[in-house]
Amino acid sequence: MKVSVVTVCLNSEATIEDTIRSVVAQEGVEIEYIIIDGGSKDSTLAIIGRYRDKVAVLVSEPDKGLYDAMNKGLARATGEVVGFLNSDDMFADPDALASLIGAMVRDGSDCVFADIDLIDETGQVARVYSAANFHPSKFERAYAVPHPSFYARTEMVREAGGFRPSFKIASDFELMIKLMRVRGVGWTYLPRTVVKMRLGGVSTRGLKSYRISSGELIQAIEDNGLKANRLAVHSRIVRKGMETLHGKFRRVFAS
Repeated sequence: MKVSVVTVCLNSEATIEDTIRSVVAQEGVEIEYIIIDGGSKDSTLAIIGRYRDKVAVLVSEPDKGLYDAMNKGLARATGEVVGFLNSDDMFADPDALASLIGAMVRDGSDCVFADIDLIDETGQVARVYSAANFHPSKFERAYAVPHPSFYARTEMVREAGGFRPSFKIASDFELMIKLMRVRGVGWTYLPRTVVKMRLGGVSTRGLKSYRISSGELIQAIEDNGLKANRLAVHSRIVRKGMETLHGKFRRVFAS
C-alpha cells in the first residue's frame, strides 16, 4: 500500500536534511512524501530543493500553526495510510516504515505505533519513549503513544476531523483518543524503535510547555466524553523521568 509521510517545517535548515534523507532511505514501502513549509526565510527551501524529485508535494506558505500545517498535509495525502515525521525527527533505520506498515497489514489493523528514542544535540539517546504498556483505557491518565511513530488509515483520520488547530501541543493526542477510544479502531503495537526525535521540539521544551500540555491533555480527554485522572496527568513527569533513566542505561550499555 502507498503511505503518505508528511513533514511540517519552518526555518528548519539545521535539521530538515536529516529528516529528508531518512525518508528517502526507506526501503520496502511505496512513499508519497509531502512537505508543508510555513514560509521559511532561511535555507530550508534550498535544502528541500536538492531532493525535489523525491518530494511528491511541496507547499510553502504561511499557516496558523503546527496543526494547521499538519491538516494541510493530511488534505493532500493520497496514500492509504498517513503519518507525520516533522523536521526534528528521522526514521531510525531504512526498514523502519516498512516494519510499521508490515505489522499493520499482518494484523489487519487500522493504525500502528512503536517506540521512539529522544536524542540530545550530540545524537545520544536521552530518553526512551516506549508504548509497550499502552492501552486505550489509559487515555484518561494522559498515556499516549509516541506520535512520530503513529500511522493510521488516511480516511479514518479525515473522518475523525484531523487535528484541532487551536491546540499547541495536544492535538495528536486528541486524534488518538478519537480513533482508538471513541471510534474503537483496531491498533497494533510494534516493539521496536522506529524514529529518533530531537529534544527541544514543541512538546519537549520544559516546564512552561509541561503546564500548557497538561491543560490541553485534560481538555482533550474531557472534550471526548472521558473523565481525566488529573493527578495522573499532572504527575506524568515521573514516567518521563523513568524514560530518561532508561535512556541513560541505553547509553551505558552502548558504550
